[in-house]
Amino acid sequence: MDSKFKGESKNRNGEWLDLSPNDSAAPFPVRLHKMLEEVVEKQGKEHIISWNPDGRSFTVHQPKVFAQSIMQKHFNQTKYKSFQRQLNLYEFDRLPRGKVKGVCM
Repeated sequence: MDSKFKGESKNRNGEWLDLSPNDSAAPFPVRLHKMLEEVVEKQGKEHIISWNPDGRSFTVHQPKVFAQSIMQKHFNQTKYKSFQRQLNLYEFDRLPRGKVKGVCM
């Protein structure tokens, strides 16, 4: 994983802004990637949320714990359904069945 991952966005005047992944104005995918790096790789909370072996998808193993302890810090929300709506908005796919049930890609 590239630890220098950061996003870009435009302000109201159409000028490009360089956003830090810690910036609350950073796009959701940037904050999601940063959260996965921090929580999984640095804090060792793979039992709550983790990257999958392909490195292109992740799984939330404990949605209630994730919502209570991780979402507040990284997304300023505590409702798991809101997190799912953000994933849907950015066209992440949830695999509802099979060996990879619950995986988000």
